[in-house]
Amino acid sequence: MREIVERLEALEQAIGLIDEGAAVAARLAVALSLPGVRAVEAARRVVALLSGREGAFDALDKAVVEAMATCEELTITEIARRVKRIRGTASRTTIRARLRRLEGIGLVRRVKHGSRILYTLTPCMEEKTQNS
Repeated sequence: MREIVERLEALEQAIGLIDEGAAVAARLAVALSLPGVRAVEAARRVVALLSGREGAFDALDKAVVEAMATCEELTITEIARRVKRIRGTASRTTIRARLRRLEGIGLVRRVKHGSRILYTLTPCMEEKTQNS
């Protein structure tokens, strides 16, 4: 009986992740005008990054991660615009503070291109390194 309960709990958790991934993909497709395939890929990254860390991130943290999930290198202004499309409100000052926090815990990396400072998700940089 215990094994059945454990399997049911694992199944419930998997279904929850699928539902969450679909919701994130739909939100990204609409907010960022992404094609379906790119939205699903980005949603998978978001779910993978945030799963197992429930309670560690608030809605703004999640929106920042979602905004960056396309694996592009983005300026603070670009991230703020995307977060605003996703959740309706964002300021560059707030986004800058969140990026510092996310960088401190290893989710975000700062990339310098000349005098420009861009940001990307750490797993995106790792994907680029593996694909090179």
